[in-house]
Amino acid sequence: MSDLCLQCQKNSSAIVRSTNTSVENQSLVSLLMWRVLTGRNKTITISFLPTGHTKFSPDWCFGLIKQRFRRTEVGCLNDIADVVEQSASVNTVQLVGTQEGEQLVEFHDWTGFLAPFFNRIKSIKKLHHFIIDSSYQGIVKVKETSGSSVTDLNLLKNDKPSRNDLPPLVAPRGLSAERQWYLYDRIRQFCPESCKNTTCPLPVVPRLFTPNVSPEPSTTADTTISQVRRRICGKCGQTGHNRRSFLQT
Repeated sequence: MSDLCLQCQKNSSAIVRSTNTSVENQSLVSLLMWRVLTGRNKTITISFLPTGHTKFSPDWCFGLIKQRFRRTEVGCLNDIADVVEQSASVNTVQLVGTQEGEQLVEFHDWTGFLAPFFNRIKSIKKLHHFIIDSSYQGIVKVKETSGSSVTDLNLLKNDKPSRNDLPPLVAPRGLSAERQWYLYDRIRQFCPESCKNTTCPLPVVPRLFTPNVSPEPSTTADTTISQVRRRICGKCGQTGHNRRSFLQT
């Protein structure tokens, strides 16, 4: 997870709406509980969309980006950023890094950091509404639907985390040697000339494998009959007709 949540959300109360996936939901609830326990928020309300009904307003924004993307030549990260900015006034770019390799947003190992402090919630995908309040330390109030009764769950295992403790930073690993050579061998030819040395530069790491180059497809018309896959009749086992011919005669 990134630390955008630390920079962007500084209000005492917050409302979060998200799609419904069990792994992400567990991490998100633990993270928001951490925010309340460390005094960064007083109350946080979380609502997960029902499974199968995860279309909401951000999808409209992504649709506008797709429309712009289809009619724009894109060869590098800056081109993608331009597509987002030019797609609609409601869309704004938030890069986590530059195409030159500069990291703009720090990432922390939140999952590993929060695991010793909080219990996992069983069958979390069946629950859609969560309320975390500083008045109830370590307790999250959950409801299966908006009209269901409220159930209190204790997430806190032992001591609550310290406000000043943060998880370790996660450094970007970068592309593997195999991936770098793949981009150079296979993708570079399709890049605009201005982006080739940015998106698919010549790797500085040695090639440690033999490239698996697919053979060029044959363009000749001298394909033999043995190379053509024939449909076999289900009645007699021969080719050139099917079982339907026997039924019609």
